[in-house]
Amino acid sequence: MHSGTTNPVVRLDLPDDRRAPSAEHCLVRPEHIRRFAQLIGGDHPAHTDPAAVAALGFAGLAAPPTFASMLLLRAERRILPTLLDGAGPVRLLHTDQTLQIGRLLVAGDVIATDVYAESAEQFSDYEKFCVTTVLTDRSGVVVQLGTSTLPSCGHRFGHRIATSPALETARARLHPVTRTPHDRQGPLELHRLAPGDELPHSIIRPRHSDVAGFRRLVHDGLPYRTSSAGAAPGLLRFGWMARYLGSRFGHPAAVTSYRAEFSHYCVRGPAGVADIEFRGRITDIDVSAGMAEVAVNAVSAGRRLFVRASASVPVRAIPSTRSDRPVR
Repeated sequence: MHSGTTNPVVRLDLPDDRRAPSAEHCLVRPEHIRRFAQLIGGDHPAHTDPAAVAALGFAGLAAPPTFASMLLLRAERRILPTLLDGAGPVRLLHTDQTLQIGRLLVAGDVIATDVYAESAEQFSDYEKFCVTTVLTDRSGVVVQLGTSTLPSCGHRFGHRIATSPALETARARLHPVTRTPHDRQGPLELHRLAPGDELPHSIIRPRHSDVAGFRRLVHDGLPYRTSSAGAAPGLLRFGWMARYLGSRFGHPAAVTSYRAEFSHYCVRGPAGVADIEFRGRITDIDVSAGMAEVAVNAVSAGRRLFVRASASVPVRAIPSTRSDRPVR
């Protein structure tokens, strides 16, 4: 996968010499899809098996849902150093992530990444940035949007941020009509779900080699890294969350929106590795919108991996038959 930079961040009062370069494109390669799936433990055949891919109707190997977070991170990290004031290396703490999915990325996709700075909130000893990245395919279709919250110490944005008509247009274009039929399963029997219903739990046992490999894959070639005290970065937890929900709903494309606020607790390894138990609960069903909301909790050694985490699932995307057997 070729790492991309971004188009100019939408902003006011920014000198010409601080403008970001035009968007480059990222080629989604099958070997990166397989590697990403392996590192998060994603075992759905859509990520690895060409025969299964053809049966499901994908144009190529389907990337795990949060594969896009790798593109988001690389786009953000390449552009933000050009916009921040302050001396010394840039260090960011990744605290929140959302991902809205129109369709899964597939091998062979050429994706443009366009970054927009939405807010910059200043505190006494740090500044918190909120940036949204739009992923667009070669046909100009907006396929995914991701928003990251990134506190930074010692660096300030220093420029007023403008409301972006282009970003609002992109959000409007991420619509169910952009989703291909093979991305979703059959209709849900509404009487089988109700707010408060618990999803079967799942146990994930992280391996130190996978955690280290994920770090290398995500950060390879970046000019700097995010600050992290432990071995499991937020994007890896994000991937585990998607893996859990995909296993519960039987299809990697079942979920259309993920949201997570990461806790300060980090899973360590190898000696400190502990099993992670994932649980989910239906919190709301909006029949008119055709959407179910799911709250997710993940606990390792009595500590939560998320302050809060949730997902949105189109009602017709959830299979009518669910397994109650925990997945390991």
